[in-house]
Amino acid sequence: MDKFVIIDGNSLINRAFYALPLLTNSKGEYSNGVYGFVNILIKAILDLHPKYIAVAMDYSRHTFRNELYSEYKGKRKETPAELKPQFAILKSMLECMGIKYIEKEGYEADDIIGTLSCAYNTENIIITGDRDSLQLIDDRNTVYLTKKGISEVKVMNDESYFEEYSLKPSQVVDLKALMGDASDNIPGVPGVGEKTALSLMREYGSLDNVYQHLDELSPRVRGLMVAGKDSAYLSKKLSTILTNIDLDVSLSDFTYSFPFDSKVYEFFKNYDFNSLIKKSDLFSMDKEEKNQSQINANTIIIEDLDALKKHIKYAQQTGIVALEQVGDTLHLAYDKNCEIVLPCKVDLTSRVNFLEVLDLLKELLQDEKIEKLCYDIKSMKHFFKSYGIDLVGSKFDVNLAYYLLYAGEREVSRDNVLATYDMSEALPSVSLFYLREALARGLEENNLKKLYDDIEFPLIDVLFDMEMNGFRIDTAVY
Repeated sequence: MDKFVIIDGNSLINRAFYALPLLTNSKGEYSNGVYGFVNILIKAILDLHPKYIAVAMDYSRHTFRNELYSEYKGKRKETPAELKPQFAILKSMLECMGIKYIEKEGYEADDIIGTLSCAYNTENIIITGDRDSLQLIDDRNTVYLTKKGISEVKVMNDESYFEEYSLKPSQVVDLKALMGDASDNIPGVPGVGEKTALSLMREYGSLDNVYQHLDELSPRVRGLMVAGKDSAYLSKKLSTILTNIDLDVSLSDFTYSFPFDSKVYEFFKNYDFNSLIKKSDLFSMDKEEKNQSQINANTIIIEDLDALKKHIKYAQQTGIVALEQVGDTLHLAYDKNCEIVLPCKVDLTSRVNFLEVLDLLKELLQDEKIEKLCYDIKSMKHFFKSYGIDLVGSKFDVNLAYYLLYAGEREVSRDNVLATYDMSEALPSVSLFYLREALARGLEENNLKKLYDDIEFPLIDVLFDMEMNGFRIDTAVY
C-alpha cells in the first residue's frame, strides 16, 4: 500500500514552539514553531517517502464537544502571543509546498485525522504529540509520538501499545472514560484514577462490561462507578475520535512535489531558515537558479571617476559600504541592488588610475559613521593601510562569524562562506548584506553573539596592531 503521512498540525507546532527558543526573522516575525514543524515534516519525507501528506488543523477551540460538555478543555491556557501569528505562517508554508491542510468548523484536528486514517486503502503514519490518537492504531494505522520536544519519536503500533499498557489501542477510549484526562478536562469517573482504571479494563475489557459486572467490584469502586455512570459515558463521547466526518476531499488531493521548488526556497529565505536553505537535496533548483533567487543585483564596472563620485555619494547617504578585494579588482556595495567593480592595480592599461580611486574613497573609508562590511576586516585593513588609509567605523566580519558557527567543521574562506549560503561568486560585496543577516541570526540562535561582540571582534584590532607594530618580549626570560 502507498504511504500516507497524516500530521497533527496544532500538536506539532505547539510542541515545537515550547521546545525551541523564540526565533524571529530579520523582520521581527516569530517563527520557532514553524521552524520546528518543518524540520519534522522534512524528516518524515526523507525517512518515510510517503506518496501522500495531509496536515490536520483545529478550526477553533469551540467544537461539538463543548456543546456536550461546556468545560471541555476549559483549563487550557491562552495561546501565547508569539505563537498565534505562526499558524498563518505555517499555512502559507504548506501552500508553497503544495501540501494540503484541512480544518473544519465544529471539529478538532483529531477528527480530521481519524476520518482520513479510515478513508483510503493506504498505510497511514500519524505524526502527533497527542496520545489521543493512539485509539486509531490498527493494522493500517501507526502513530509516531513526538517526545523530548521534537527531536525524537516513539513508534506506537498494536504490539508496542500492548507492551506499555497490556491493553489494545481500541480500549483507549474506555480507559479514558474511567480515569478521565486532566489535559482535556475530561472528568471520567470521579474517584477512579489510572491504577484502578487500568485494573478494571484488564479485567473486564470495556466500559460496558464493567457496568455489567458491578456486583463483582469492591463496595468502594462499585459505589464510585454507580455514582459516576453518566460522567463515564459522557467522557467516552468526549474521548472518541470521529472517523466519518464529511471532508469533501479525495486521496489525490494529498499528493505533493519533492524536492521543493523556488517558492519554498524563497519562503525559507524570508524566514531566515538558513540551515534548510543550505541543504541542496531539499530543492529541485540548481545552483544558478538559487543564486538568481537569492540575489538580483546589477554589476557596474567603473570606467571614469565621475561615475565613482556618484556611487560614493550614495554610500554616504546609506551609511554603509561592503568591501572585498577579488584578484585585481575591488568590489563595493552600499545596498543589495548594485555591485560596484573597481580596478585595484596601478598600471598604464587601466582606464581608471587606482591611486585616484583611493583619493576619492579615502574619506568614505575613514569615516567612522559609515558602517563597513567585510569578509576579513583585518586583511582589508592591511590592504588599505599599504596605501596610507585607515579603515575605520563599525564593522561586521563575515569570516569571524562563520568561524564561530562552524568551528572545526569547515575551513573558513570567502569561497566556503559563499558556497554554504548559496551566494553568487560574481556578487561578493552585495552578498555581504545577505550574509550578515544570516550569520547574525545564527550567532543569536546559537548563543554566540556575546562571545562575538565582547571577545572575538575586539581582538581584530589588537591582532592588526600587533601585526603592524610587533610586540615586546623579554629576551632574558624567553
